[in-house]
Amino acid sequence: QWGMSALMTRINAMMFQALSGPVAAVAPMVALIGGALLSIVLGATLFALAALGNELGWRGYLLPRLMPLGRPAAYALVGVFWLVWALPLLYLAFSGLERTQDFWSILPRFAVMLLLLSVVLGEIQRRSAHVGLAAVGLGSFFAQAYEGVWQYLFPIPVEPWTGSFGVVAIAVWAALALFPVIIAGRTERESPATTQAAPET
Repeated sequence: QWGMSALMTRINAMMFQALSGPVAAVAPMVALIGGALLSIVLGATLFALAALGNELGWRGYLLPRLMPLGRPAAYALVGVFWLVWALPLLYLAFSGLERTQDFWSILPRFAVMLLLLSVVLGEIQRRSAHVGLAAVGLGSFFAQAYEGVWQYLFPIPVEPWTGSFGVVAIAVWAALALFPVIIAGRTERESPATTQAAPET
């Protein structure tokens, strides 16, 4: 569905039923752009508020206590604990929809996605010292995953970690997760040398 055919077909069908004339011709594109903007606003507000309790526990309470182990270990452990906590909820959701087989097929990519999110959100919390910003990050992710236009662009694999789209999404999140960690590591390694090389005054 990279050509947005499913989404535009749905929007066109709805608009032609509700509207007529020139308005119906431009309404699909207005709905597409408006839906994208609305999902961004909802992610940073309503979804962020819903994610705040999650972030207070994982990034606000647990992550600082694991930081003495080092950032990679702390992020990985938080991600593993988060995954173990989420698995029963995810399984119940799939079993309620009678899609238990789908649960096992997406489990590996779901695990990778949570681990990458743990790194990204951990970096947000570490750099800003603000759990609320991590909640905005998580809220924005889930708003796009479940209420944004993406689930209509990719109607068969709804979850953002499934199908070909899931592979691309995981790759993008991996870049987001690893880039600041690598850059920060280089900066920390270079800063003592820079300090020593500075001439005394």
